[in-house]
Amino acid sequence: METVNIVLCGLGGQGILFMTRVLAQAALDRGLPVMGAETHGMAQRGGSVISHLRLGEVQSSLVRI
Repeated sequence: METVNIVLCGLGGQGILFMTRVLAQAALDRGLPVMGAETHGMAQRGGSVISHLRLGEVQSSLVRI
């Protein structure tokens, strides 16, 4: 399988972390290897949130941008 890289960005309260969990669980349910990492900005509603999700055989959880 080829590697699929997904980066989700948004603000706290927009559901970025929830969407990351949904995508990761869907991939796991199909038997795909999953790695992910989250970066939280300010620890409050409205702070920046970045989530990296990689599907496939990868060595690192962060996506190169």
